[in-house]
Amino acid sequence: MIWFNVDEARKFLLANGFVFTIRPNLKREGIHKVRVRKENDSLNAWLWLMKEIDMTKNPEEDLEPYVEYSGFKSAKDWIGHIPKPSNTMYLYFCRLVGVGSQ
Repeated sequence: MIWFNVDEARKFLLANGFVFTIRPNLKREGIHKVRVRKENDSLNAWLWLMKEIDMTKNPEEDLEPYVEYSGFKSAKDWIGHIPKPSNTMYLYFCRLVGVGSQ
């Protein structure tokens, strides 16, 4: 399961059917249930690992190519919205699949 609690990323995902997202934990690639609110959601998405990001060494540079499809205005804004950053984060491409996806 993958949660989208941050408004910017959630809105981009729901509007476009895909989003780049940063996560503190390594997740398996494949289909995951997507949660966008507290009620049960019927969304599924395919998750692909794009890269590991070293947050101690200029992460803005690593994230800049993906900002346009993250829902955020800049890499700095994106990093500022990470609820619990760790030294190593993982960048994923998340695409909705199934009913209602694009």
